[in-house]
Amino acid sequence: MVLQRAHPLGAAPVAGAEAGAVTEVLALLRACEDGTRARERAAELCREADLLSVLFQNVDLLYEAGHPHADAMGALVMAALERASP
Repeated sequence: MVLQRAHPLGAAPVAGAEAGAVTEVLALLRACEDGTRARERAAELCREADLLSVLFQNVDLLYEAGHPHADAMGALVMAALERASP
């Protein structure tokens, strides 16, 4: 998730982008620990199409790794997609 967020296809490499992406992804995982923060983040996430796309494409990796918040992240992504849909 971090590499895809830090280095989108077709974009020129940006120094320090990975550190920012790590912070961003970790903040999302922490938000999944608290349902209230997750709902607020879903509202913001629906306006961040690039990040939402990265999460949607990679949420299965959290399940593969046995991450304790995989279900919550999946729900966050689905909530953001629902909000973004007309």
